[in-house]
Amino acid sequence: VDKDLAHKLKEEYNYEIENHQVPDFVKEFQNKGIWKIHDEQGSKEVVFKRTFGNENISVYVSTDALVDGEYENEFPEEGKEEEDPATPIALTVLVEKGSQGTLEVACTADAETFFIDAVNHFTSNEVAHDLSGEGDWKRRGLYGGPVFNDLDPGLVELFHKYLEERGFDSAFANFVPLYIEHKEQTEYQNWLKKTSEFVAK
Repeated sequence: VDKDLAHKLKEEYNYEIENHQVPDFVKEFQNKGIWKIHDEQGSKEVVFKRTFGNENISVYVSTDALVDGEYENEFPEEGKEEEDPATPIALTVLVEKGSQGTLEVACTADAETFFIDAVNHFTSNEVAHDLSGEGDWKRRGLYGGPVFNDLDPGLVELFHKYLEERGFDSAFANFVPLYIEHKEQTEYQNWLKKTSEFVAK
């Protein structure tokens, strides 16, 4: 069984390598030189980074967002034909401004648009960027900001323009879900390779 399993895993890995290369849209995005992609093999997290004036902007996205988005799309509304839309992707934007702290914006990239879900401010940049369990616990103990959709419509609109000015346009909103799907595929290839090697020995 071990030999058959290892052979099947390797066969699947070779197929994936032959049929899934780095897409052109990734190269085109990188050539623009606006956002830098921090993508570590074996990690489910991807971070997009850029500077804007005196601000350092980081966008955190996880491949887990694909699963969450697919679950939301599992049951289409009654009376609507089932389509194959792009998966909505949840992400976290951190806008750091030195001693002024960090603004956290929780968003969803969907249909080439960024929808803001929540906005919060941290006086400590360290707390805002701490991805450990302790960091998450500290943030949970702090005020998380108002219900965003309950804000004045004019304020809501200006927050969206605030992001747009920093490069959160339709092109970026379209790119993020596509890149996360690409990330999921490359991690699947890596899983096939490592599992195949483990079983074969």
